[in-house]
Amino acid sequence: MKAVNNYPNVLLTGPVTVKRMTPVNENVEEQDIFNAVVSAQNLDLQNIIGNRLLWKLQELISTANINNVLYIDYKILLDNYITPFIVNIVTFKLMPIINYKLRNKGVVMTNDEHVNNAQYYEMKNLIDVYRDEATQYANLLKKFLSKNRSAYQELNCTEDTIICPDLDKQYSTDWVI
Repeated sequence: MKAVNNYPNVLLTGPVTVKRMTPVNENVEEQDIFNAVVSAQNLDLQNIIGNRLLWKLQELISTANINNVLYIDYKILLDNYITPFIVNIVTFKLMPIINYKLRNKGVVMTNDEHVNNAQYYEMKNLIDVYRDEATQYANLLKKFLSKNRSAYQELNCTEDTIICPDLDKQYSTDWVI
């Protein structure tokens, strides 16, 4: 049986949620956030939960069944573990994009009366904060799924599994600026 994702354009977490849960606000274009969410979802998250669980969540969201009491386990997973992970990994991934796009105007930091250019180490510290939080949320997600594996049949690798879940090793990202 060939594996097919019938809902490839469904986001588990959208730009509005990212803006609401982080300091990323209205001065960042939704298209930039959208692209970062797609990347986080298809690369980072899918490598943790596998393609079958990702596709199941996309289906439940697209069909509005995610709020059905029959799928409460998926709703808990999405709200308590996946959304915080995606929000933090997106914020982490957006920092260099925001820095690059604003470079012509200058990345600035305000303090009372003065506006100064942000220094490299200040930007790196901010990126490190969100990278560390994303790593913590990824590891919480892995622990939760490991303990509740029986609630999510999509975690089992079958012949239609393209990307098997990786719940054993600690999540880490080595990307730095």
